[in-house]
Amino acid sequence: MIGKAQWTIRSNTARNQLVGVFTVALGIPCVLLTFHNFKSSANTMAGFCLGILLIGAGVFSLLFLEEITTTVDPERRRLTIQKNSRIGHKTSVVGFDEIASVLVNSAGGHEGPKNYHLKISLKNGKTETTGRWSLDQGEIVAIAGQLAAEIGCESNPGLIVHPINATYIVYSGIAAAILYAIWFRIWVGPWCPAMWFGTAPPVIILIAFFGILGILRIIPRR
Repeated sequence: MIGKAQWTIRSNTARNQLVGVFTVALGIPCVLLTFHNFKSSANTMAGFCLGILLIGAGVFSLLFLEEITTTVDPERRRLTIQKNSRIGHKTSVVGFDEIASVLVNSAGGHEGPKNYHLKISLKNGKTETTGRWSLDQGEIVAIAGQLAAEIGCESNPGLIVHPINATYIVYSGIAAAILYAIWFRIWVGPWCPAMWFGTAPPVIILIAFFGILGILRIIPRR
């Protein structure tokens, strides 16, 4: 009898690198625009701190980025997980009978677009990450279902969230701009052209945009 073929799940290494570079690129202008007078106002200080935070997070992710390869071996009923990074290499073997379920964890919440991560929950309470993620929930849910069926365990897809579409983005952008204008009128003063300049507008509008977008994506469709 011929055994079932092995197959692999690979982490999104190139995508993770792109996210790290993009995060650093976002932080650099914030620092350059506020460095010389970052103590002049609370908004300028907030912009400077945001830039430092973004650069630090981006550099950290690039330095400690792991390339993960999970080999599924149905014949030997085990997973071989290889993790390679700039600081070392690690290989671990997990038997199918040690696995409790396959998880799809989401990050982002109401603060931003959700991204979905494929993880493996073990019976000893620990969780193994595969490094595989996507903004497309269906992609990760499909891989989780395939892996769970191969292992013979449960698959937990988490909360179902609608994919991002152009309508959601437009509505969220308009609503975020309106909310900022209302905030400025109540807390700062009369509307004026200067209200759209500085570090406060993009920070407030982005937070509002991602929050509204997250809410729209979990509202049930009719």
